[in-house]
Amino acid sequence: MLIIVVALFTLCWLPLQTYNLLQHIFPQINEYPYINIIWFCFDWFAMSNSCYNPFIYSIYNEKFKQEFKMRLDFMAGKRRLTRDLSAFSSGRFEWRTNHVNTHERNLKHSSIVTNDTPLILTPDA
Repeated sequence: MLIIVVALFTLCWLPLQTYNLLQHIFPQINEYPYINIIWFCFDWFAMSNSCYNPFIYSIYNEKFKQEFKMRLDFMAGKRRLTRDLSAFSSGRFEWRTNHVNTHERNLKHSSIVTNDTPLILTPDA
């Protein structure tokens, strides 16, 4: 997946970067007719690179597919937006698990739930 993302990035940005390099070497290319349209197309193609990544992720990444399907089901009203945070055992997600555990502990000792109470994401059976 990484190779595909990098290759697509290179393919999209190469025309604009080539134009910029040629512009500095041969400034007279800016006097060509329709060079502004050519530059616009190169620039548009380079900027369009960012919209291709979600499609690549959806094809090649199983976690992305699962999360995307879960979001679509939620938007269609088929199920509540839930997630099992215990599946995140890596260090970068520990703060979420700890936050939920702290919140659950506070709920047991308090009967007041306010508007700023964070959403507890639990698995949906």
